[in-house]
Amino acid sequence: MHDTKLYDLLEVSPDATSAQIAKAYKVAAMKYHPDRNPDAPPETFKEISAAYDVLKDEHKKEIYDRYGLEGLKEGMGAGASSLFDLIMGGSNRHNHHHGPAKGVSKVIPLKVSLETLYNGETKSVAFTHKLICKQCNGSGCKEGKKRVHCRACHGQGIRMGISRMGPLTFQQPIQCRECDGEGEVIAHKDKCHLCHGNKIIEETKSLDVVILPGFSNGKKIKFRGENDQLPGIEAGDIYFLIEQEKHSVFERINEYDLLTKMKININESLTGFKRTIQHLDGRHVLIQHQPDHPIIPNSMKKIPNQGMISMETHHTGDLIIQFDVEFPPISFFQHPNIIQQLESILPPKPTLNVPSGVNLDETSSMIDYKSESHPNKHRSQKASNDSTEENGGDGDDDDDDDQYVDDDDDDEDDEDNDGQPKVHSCQTH
Repeated sequence: MHDTKLYDLLEVSPDATSAQIAKAYKVAAMKYHPDRNPDAPPETFKEISAAYDVLKDEHKKEIYDRYGLEGLKEGMGAGASSLFDLIMGGSNRHNHHHGPAKGVSKVIPLKVSLETLYNGETKSVAFTHKLICKQCNGSGCKEGKKRVHCRACHGQGIRMGISRMGPLTFQQPIQCRECDGEGEVIAHKDKCHLCHGNKIIEETKSLDVVILPGFSNGKKIKFRGENDQLPGIEAGDIYFLIEQEKHSVFERINEYDLLTKMKININESLTGFKRTIQHLDGRHVLIQHQPDHPIIPNSMKKIPNQGMISMETHHTGDLIIQFDVEFPPISFFQHPNIIQQLESILPPKPTLNVPSGVNLDETSSMIDYKSESHPNKHRSQKASNDSTEENGGDGDDDDDDDQYVDDDDDDEDDEDNDGQPKVHSCQTH
């Protein structure tokens, strides 16, 4: 843990218990409450109350312990309370930070096709965000009107409430509901007609997201200062998160390589073949394989430089083809003399040599095996495994940049000048 500001405000250690934190808060609240100590800065009491508001909540405390104030800020989102904004402001004051605090960032998922990631595209994305009201410049008031002190909390932004912890009952500051913790309110007749005293308005905006060829799944594209605007807060950033959609033909197996599956028959496997594949840019790529090396089922071949093209690294991956070899159906072997013809052209079968004196047990013909054909056996095996686990088992428990630079290099043409598809030979992968 690196961020201990909230614990420091209550003068407790990060490993303090809930009871110790509550006790420390009571002591600090009595020490810095404006009614008991008029000389104490009012911000100190507000910071102490805000710190306790986080540390008494197990969920907020866990986020703060792991990620600090910035992580807590992200977790609470753009609608963080004024008390939390006070913590951030207080933190900035103690760190001698100058200028407005930075607002939260927003991540917007952007689903794109594999074709888009291969070819590149500019997408116009519309989203809703908050803007400071232009009519009142974020004051929430009509022209010439001002905000006044909240009578409910006497301008403190907090009020005293009753809190219980077991048998104990004590007073605890809570955010004032009348002013939302700001200490000031606007009379209804004095509210801005455009934002109705909210200081901000919502607007739909579009941004042009440039997706360069080769962008990876999960890449974030940053737009600085395009998130919600809040008075006194520097607007946060917008990130568009690339989410690659599943493709019906190609699979991206890493940043650069593409995988596709091709079904061929036994004839093509043994004697070679010619096939075409329509690539992600619309090209029809001719694939041919010579009969010098038969293709076995589930084997893979690759075509160099036919994978993803990266405009950032100028690297091109490979196209990998996984083959599914289909064998002839049973009806094929019903043709007259087909077995004899196959035996005459295929390599000879090994001869069965039975040692002298060995008696062979005759077996019936083999049949197709299906796992569900022995349900009792598998159920018994599962029960045995469960019993082992209950008795201890083996004990194995596993607890950017904002702009892009175009590439001026010329791409190689993958088709011949006559418009015919370029021929590619498969290589062993």
